[in-house]
Amino acid sequence: MRTRTILLASLMIMMTMSPLVSAGLDKEITVGKENAESQFNNAPINSIDALGPRIDPGTSGRAPCSAVQTDAGTAGDAGNTSSTAKSLGTDPSNGPTGVSGCVDANDPEDMYSITTTTGKDVDIELVVPTGADFDLYIVDSSKSPYAYDWSEFNDPLEKVSTGATNLSGQATTFYVWINAYSGDGQYTLRVWTNNTVPKPDITVTMVDVPVKAQAGDVVTVNYTVENLANNSTANTGVFDVFFILSTDTSYGFGDRLLDDVSAESDLAAGASRNTSMSITLPANLTNDTYYWLVWADGYDNVTESNNSNNNMWSTGVTVVGKDCSDLLGGTQNDGGLGADAAATLQMLPTWVAMLQRLILVVWMEEMVMTSTLSMCPQGITSKSR
Repeated sequence: MRTRTILLASLMIMMTMSPLVSAGLDKEITVGKENAESQFNNAPINSIDALGPRIDPGTSGRAPCSAVQTDAGTAGDAGNTSSTAKSLGTDPSNGPTGVSGCVDANDPEDMYSITTTTGKDVDIELVVPTGADFDLYIVDSSKSPYAYDWSEFNDPLEKVSTGATNLSGQATTFYVWINAYSGDGQYTLRVWTNNTVPKPDITVTMVDVPVKAQAGDVVTVNYTVENLANNSTANTGVFDVFFILSTDTSYGFGDRLLDDVSAESDLAAGASRNTSMSITLPANLTNDTYYWLVWADGYDNVTESNNSNNNMWSTGVTVVGKDCSDLLGGTQNDGGLGADAAATLQMLPTWVAMLQRLILVVWMEEMVMTSTLSMCPQGITSKSR
């Protein structure tokens, strides 16, 4: 009696664990797609090439920076704080020659201050020495790396600008921060100050994708682009639209940038356009369920007032490969329901079904024993010898 009770309790505990097994928790844990190599791990992604491999931080083979430095052509090292930053002056322009500086393991950061007058924008380029990985940021006095504009993965030429930030056209002082992610050596910093002009603001407002397809198929993707600028002269000029496939809605390594590119003509301020694009899926595309990321001006070739809103994920997905209705030749009839069973109701493993039967047997024996004892209040005793 006691043994059966313990067995029954044990089986019930095992049964409570079975849904966890059937839900796939016995599978190996995999690491999600994330940009683990980014210096700060949380950089917003404003362009297709904002992701990329870091350069191996091995020994560069160059001599470290001189003990007495002359960053930006004047005696001394450019500091690494707003109070020790070297000034490049007001509305500076030194490109394409630029000024030089040096960073190494002992001096991995340089900062410069720039002051602008009203109606000005500043474009900045950092020429990185071969084999090194330097990052370029426009920051405020607190040195927050993603406050304005940044460039981390585009060595050997990193580019930033005040044009798409709230510094655009403002009379202010900001800072240029150079950080050596790996390697060392002498860099060149180029700066151009130009008059601020009205800028377009390209965005994607609608994405419609096919429900099913096979690898190698030609499919149609419909999307809408819009220029949100409210200045009548802020036209976009021509720009390209790119298409990316992903198994989730987070752009990262492993996502598939497709070869087909949609060439869009000039879009006036306040205007929008619907486009249907024929796209050939790669012949080697793995069967899976994919979201689409439609990205207008994906490489930031158009100077905009805001380049953080240029893409949009599809809400629907495309199933690449045959689904159950294809394999069965018609509508699914799971469990005789006349439709597909919900994905949350998964088939239990065979051993779970066996446990169910065993529990039923034990429960019936327990009931029989209980009934017998109730009819024999004094219990069942062994025969007298």
